Amino acid sequence: MKRYLLEIGIMAVIIILASTLHAKTDVEAQLNRLEENRENAEHNYEQYKANLDIVDSNLKEINTALKKLDVQKKTIDKSYKVLSKNNKVVDQSMLKLQKQIQDESKAIEAEEKQIAEIEAMIQKLRDNQSRRKNHILAYKKKIVELTDLKATWSERAQAVTELKTTVDTKHKEAVEQKKQWTAKKKSYKKEVGKWKKQMHLAERSHTNFKQIAD
Repeated sequence: MKRYLLEIGIMAVIIILASTLHAKTDVEAQLNRLEENRENAEHNYEQYKANLDIVDSNLKEINTALKKLDVQKKTIDKSYKVLSKNNKVVDQSMLKLQKQIQDESKAIEAEEKQIAEIEAMIQKLRDNQSRRKNHILAYKKKIVELTDLKATWSERAQAVTELKTTVDTKHKEAVEQKKQWTAKKKSYKKEVGKWKKQMHLAERSHTNFKQIAD
């Protein structure tokens, strides 16, 4: 539309210049040209008026469009504010999530350290179990040895029991013999005293009798 108006303006200027250049000719020609200029001016008026109507129509459409655009702009501005607010909320949420990620990462590191300590403890317990199993095997072997030794000692105990029985029997017999011999000793001692006394009396009687006989 702007290009069309520019072409019309250029045409009007050319017509005016052309009429001015030929003004010095005869009057009739001048009148004819003036009539022509009037007609051209009228034509131009009609054209410009039509163009003005078109411009007014376009402006009306543009104003209507601007109103709609203003409404849309307000809606967009409102939406932008909402989006901006939402972006702030999202940014805050992201910061919070980043903080949570850091916290979880620290927790994971701490838990990994605990896992390592627990695994080390488990390994230590497994080593202890391995040593205890070896101890159990050694203890079982020792139990077998002690069982064999106990069996040997049982055999020896049997022999000792038999020997004890024999010794007890002999001891009992010896005690009985001692008792008997003690009784005999007492009896013999009494007889020895008795006969010793009789012997002294006999010797004395013999001596006395011998002295009398001599």
